[in-house]
Amino acid sequence: MAQLIPLDNIRKLAAQVDPREKLDADVEMMLLDLANDFIKDAATQACKLARHRGSDSLQVEDVMLPVDMKWKIKVPGFNQHVNSLSARLGVRKVPTRTHAAIVSTVRANIANDSKKGKDRKKYAKK
Repeated sequence: MAQLIPLDNIRKLAAQVDPREKLDADVEMMLLDLANDFIKDAATQACKLARHRGSDSLQVEDVMLPVDMKWKIKVPGFNQHVNSLSARLGVRKVPTRTHAAIVSTVRANIANDSKKGKDRKKYAKK
């Protein structure tokens, strides 16, 4: 497999995190493979998006959309384009566990109240 990132760059990045630590050779290779796979996958998805919209050149949105949707990586200064594009495409955000729990509790309370014959007016806005 062709290396898109030199091994020396992985070592430099690790040295920026902690200059005293040395990575094991297997760890270096794993990080190198992971970085190369990420770049290839992101570039492939971006090219597919560009082709889909009938273009022969990539735009920021072509790269940011799959990076955001697949890996949940948001790049400051660029993701406002992705958010508007996601909205146009009808991409829905996945609700958080907290939100899902609250919705579940409210629905259960409404169901219990209706079984007991209580009026639903107490849930209506006044």
